[in-house]
Amino acid sequence: KSVGIVTTTRVTHATPAAMYAHSPDRDWEGDSEMNGMANCRHVKDIAYQLILENPNINVILGGGRRYFMNSSTFDPVIKTAQGRRNDGLDLIQAWKNDKLKRNLKHQYLDTRQQLKDIDVASTDYLLGLFAPSHMTYEADRLPSSVEPTLSEMTEKAIQILKKNPKGYFLLIEGGRIDHSHHDNGAMRALEELLELDNTVSKVNQLTSEDDTLTVVTADHSHVFTIAGYPSRGNNIL
Repeated sequence: KSVGIVTTTRVTHATPAAMYAHSPDRDWEGDSEMNGMANCRHVKDIAYQLILENPNINVILGGGRRYFMNSSTFDPVIKTAQGRRNDGLDLIQAWKNDKLKRNLKHQYLDTRQQLKDIDVASTDYLLGLFAPSHMTYEADRLPSSVEPTLSEMTEKAIQILKKNPKGYFLLIEGGRIDHSHHDNGAMRALEELLELDNTVSKVNQLTSEDDTLTVVTADHSHVFTIAGYPSRGNNIL
């Protein structure tokens, strides 16, 4: 089967990382986060594990470019940001090199327009890293944003993965709902939830209940209380 990961967090963040990585610390997303851990040199950082130890994941879409780029290089989209790898590796180029060596049809993306323009028929492996860190909250999205939405990423992922007659597994995470709750940002959390709802609708459009099981769940809960006796039908956004 084909496999895909789509998230609005860094692709090395806790939930997507559970798909492919083994680490004693969820924060070891890049080698720069492991400084001082001399007794754990045999453990590879999460970004390293994704690219160099799990090369057969077909679709990887989300944020977190910084852990795939050398610290001496600037981000190709956000010019003031820099990579955070201290080991000299360029994991994006390593991903490309692996696919070229194996003669696999692949594309690397870092903007929304590139995602819109991609030819899914000629793409079997897709890596899209759309932000240096986590992707932008939906509530903060500008019309000119270079980042795709969760539903846009999901659409392309399914179009690529469903080409496999043996089927596929796709993890889709609306990961910034959680971040909004941690920051006590009700509006942002609800806007993220609405985009997740849009994404579920997109999944339903692109799949059939006859051969596809869709599970919508949460990996943990949050305290979210609407107080003050608002009137029924009051817009909580």
